[in-house]
Amino acid sequence: MRYRNRVAYALSWLGAVAQPFIWGYILLSDEFPGGLSDTVTVVSVACLVTGVFLRLAGLRVICKQGLLYVHNPIFSYRAPLHQVTFVPRDGGIALDMPGIGAIVPWAMAKSLFDGRRARAARRHLRERLAEHKRQAAESHTPVATEGTTAEQTSRRWVRLSLADALLLPFPIALARELIAEYGFA
Repeated sequence: MRYRNRVAYALSWLGAVAQPFIWGYILLSDEFPGGLSDTVTVVSVACLVTGVFLRLAGLRVICKQGLLYVHNPIFSYRAPLHQVTFVPRDGGIALDMPGIGAIVPWAMAKSLFDGRRARAARRHLRERLAEHKRQAAESHTPVATEGTTAEQTSRRWVRLSLADALLLPFPIALARELIAEYGFA
């Protein structure tokens, strides 16, 4: 099972692809003041927005080989399906992963445009989790302990990708503006 909010995915990629054209228009327009610091600021804000769009495009929930992967904007999570439980949270759902706690999968959040698919995906995931718990109980699979393999334990990690390099110009431009404004040397 793979689930991704198609509308959010398409809009995120559309926003990411549009950013170079938007800042190119701003830089080449007649009203642009044209200083180096202004140019750096416009480009860095465009890179920041593009980076955010690409982070949002990567939201998904994947079930494969007995493991559940949840990719949120900053963190990704992995846990064995038979250890994950659905938990009601703030009018929506959360997934309780042992050793991590309750997490909200952003890809399965309530959506105006993709609501039916999201509900179907949540129902399918709930059925899949119940099926794996039933199979684990029937086969008497032991609960994961400290000495188990990595595939049997829950894990959380920070999502890093090549698109994160787009976030670097923003703090550089911010530092440059602060230096210019307050005269730090």
